[in-house]
Amino acid sequence: MQAKNVAGPRSPDGQARQDGVHRMDHASEYSSKLVPAAEAVRVVRPGDWVQYGHHANAPVYLDGFLARRKDELGDVKLCAVVFPGLAQVATCDPPTWQLRAAGLPGAYR
Repeated sequence: MQAKNVAGPRSPDGQARQDGVHRMDHASEYSSKLVPAAEAVRVVRPGDWVQYGHHANAPVYLDGFLARRKDELGDVKLCAVVFPGLAQVATCDPPTWQLRAAGLPGAYR
């Protein structure tokens, strides 16, 4: 027996929907989460692991903004499998950063 949703379906604003269908405005949801690159890399703290995406999903643009924070970050561990070109976080390579990424200069130190 399947559990019944007693409260009924709700819209994103929390109101119950009469037709029982939950509709989401994906474009609004996406645009509400967009922030400038410099702000996006502010979530990285000393001691964090940063996982770079692979191939076409590599954060080429964000990479430079993260590299600019080298003096305020330490013990950041970066993981990347394939990065197109030369990652800026690898070229700045602070001694406290641990680059554990195949294909990044400075890896496996």
